[in-house]
Amino acid sequence: MNLLNSDPYPLALSETKSLQISRRHLARRYSRVAHGLYAPNHVLARSSPHAWPLVARSLAIQKLFPSCALSGFAALEARGVPFLDPLVPVTFWTTSNNTTRDFRFNAIPRRVSALPPCEGIGQLTVVPVADSVIDALKAIESGAATWWVPLISDLKKEEIRMVQIVDATRRYIGLSWADLKAAGHRRIKRKLLKTIWALSDPGADSPPETYLRLAVRDLTNWTSQREFFRANGARLTAADLADEKSKVALFYDGEHHLHRDQRDYDSDVTQQLRLQGWEPIRITAGQLRNIKELRMRVWHFIERNTR
Repeated sequence: MNLLNSDPYPLALSETKSLQISRRHLARRYSRVAHGLYAPNHVLARSSPHAWPLVARSLAIQKLFPSCALSGFAALEARGVPFLDPLVPVTFWTTSNNTTRDFRFNAIPRRVSALPPCEGIGQLTVVPVADSVIDALKAIESGAATWWVPLISDLKKEEIRMVQIVDATRRYIGLSWADLKAAGHRRIKRKLLKTIWALSDPGADSPPETYLRLAVRDLTNWTSQREFFRANGARLTAADLADEKSKVALFYDGEHHLHRDQRDYDSDVTQQLRLQGWEPIRITAGQLRNIKELRMRVWHFIERNTR
């Protein structure tokens, strides 16, 4: 896999012949990072294997333990779930009793008597979706996986992260409560799992949209991904959250909204919605860092429009 320049990594010694990499080239440009596994020197100069991107560490574990199956964040990323933190651990299932936690690649083994029906995705073998989600939630619960989230007074940070993962899985690859409940049996507390599922929504396009929804969820009866149309019937946009009673619509604006073409489009959307009697509120990443102020502003518009 080419992640930097033209030197593939992680590279198994058994792959050098098929990739036409000579022993001389290997000795000059690569260094050994594990038994039979190599990485380019320029990659190692930037970061140790522990800090490699998730996809690179996933490949490393798969090549070190060919009979294993990836789970958790590694499997979710392989299936197409975006926005995962690149430094979360790699969880893998193995039937071997000789496998221990691999700190070099921040990898966590789960020993099982037999692997479930797995799927091959590129060079990776992955366990079913629901099992992968449970392993991701377990990593969050234990503190092995962490990333920045804003404070929401009635939720723990771990709960926010869990909801983000369930949201993203439901949105991008699909997940049912029945499958998640079955996968979580005797692995995670049923009460916690039910809470996370109840807080989740398949309409969140990104992690910031998840904590926007969580931050204002008690202010009114929101509808996620509420669609709006132009006078001629053409689709105009979809609000991340909308309240039919107050006619307040929330939009999370990521960095791409700073581009000129996007700003022109956003301005048109704002004007069109106001002509339809709606109050569009655009929220940026910076505003999500002050949840108290954000809630006050949103509530102001809701209250004003329902007098």
